[in-house]
Amino acid sequence: GNNTTVIVEGGAVNATGRFGVNNAANNLTYSQTAGVITVCTIGNASATLASFDLGQGLGPDVVMSGGTVIVRINSTAVGTPRDYRNQQGNTALGISNTVLQFGDAGSGAAKTFIVEGLLPNVVVSNASAGHTVLFRPPAIFNNNARDVTIDAGCTYNIGNQVYLESGTTVTNNGTL
Repeated sequence: GNNTTVIVEGGAVNATGRFGVNNAANNLTYSQTAGVITVCTIGNASATLASFDLGQGLGPDVVMSGGTVIVRINSTAVGTPRDYRNQQGNTALGISNTVLQFGDAGSGAAKTFIVEGLLPNVVVSNASAGHTVLFRPPAIFNNNARDVTIDAGCTYNIGNQVYLESGTTVTNNGTL
């Protein structure tokens, strides 16, 4: 809901579908310093909300300074599917050491994950297949990521979008 606070300091959170705001305009205080959040382990059919969705609120900036977020399978929404969105706040200053991983050993066949907004460190995993990360046109501000690792057989597709690389390393063993 609006003005919710989420603090992840360790442990594991598994969501069969979505984890995030229930309205894209909601303000959210989100802080992750450790732990693992795995989302969309079964599916997400929302045409408006991402599987991991921190929304588009004007609220405080997101803090992602540790831990891991794994998006296991892609959204099956008709229309405008999203798998990851973070357009909360107005800067990427709080995003540092969290790893955002697309695909894992339980993902099955190759999937295309749709993302938008500010991303922490990104891994496009080939643990189950050669997955693709595809950037949507940003609704509020530019797409941005920190360090990026693209495993062999995987694709990181920026498309014709404004994209800012704010990390120090891009490891491309697949397709950029």
